[in-house]
Amino acid sequence: MGKDLILIGYVRTGYNERSLDEIRTDVESYASWKEIEVEGGMAGVDGVFFDETSDSTSERLEDCKKFAVESFGNKCVKVSLD
Repeated sequence: MGKDLILIGYVRTGYNERSLDEIRTDVESYASWKEIEVEGGMAGVDGVFFDETSDSTSERLEDCKKFAVESFGNKCVKVSLD
């Protein structure tokens, strides 16, 4: 599989309605997907995208990003600011 494919896991934060444990479980689940069969070969999840966030400077969001960096390194952690 070529280096041009980046797979990102979608993590809904629920505008602070979902618990940090639920979010961590999602991140850890994606991190465990080391090899997924895709058209043309195998790939792994490279990072996560946090959606439904409300404040980019919140301590809660920083905790979410920390979970992701612990799981994926600095490969790919994206945040949607609504």
